[in-house]
Amino acid sequence: MTTTASPSSTTRKPQVDSSPTTPPPGKDAPAIPRSAQDYGTAFVAAWVEGDRTRATQLGTEAAVKAAFASTVDTMPRFVRCEGAAGSSYCTWEGNEYTLQVRLRNEMASLGQPHAVTEVVFQH
Repeated sequence: MTTTASPSSTTRKPQVDSSPTTPPPGKDAPAIPRSAQDYGTAFVAAWVEGDRTRATQLGTEAAVKAAFASTVDTMPRFVRCEGAAGSSYCTWEGNEYTLQVRLRNEMASLGQPHAVTEVVFQH
């Protein structure tokens, strides 16, 4: 006569390794704004904060280079954005300077990177 063990006595649950096999996801990059004023403000804020990575996400290499050629301690006051021929020109005033940022309207409205194409300071 043969005896068989009951299924419950020989069945083992597989052990799951609780250690992660992939690193946790990094912090998500901030969303890209979809209006000229918000897009320009995000770019100018990145410049004021010295955040070249964020500025590079929002502006062309030339625009980032022009912005970071100067530094300030505080956010300038937003004045206005005006559109012309597919671009918006947004203006900020700081202490003893005016900053104008040119954005490509279509790229900004679609939330695409690098819509800031030009940065001009007037002292």
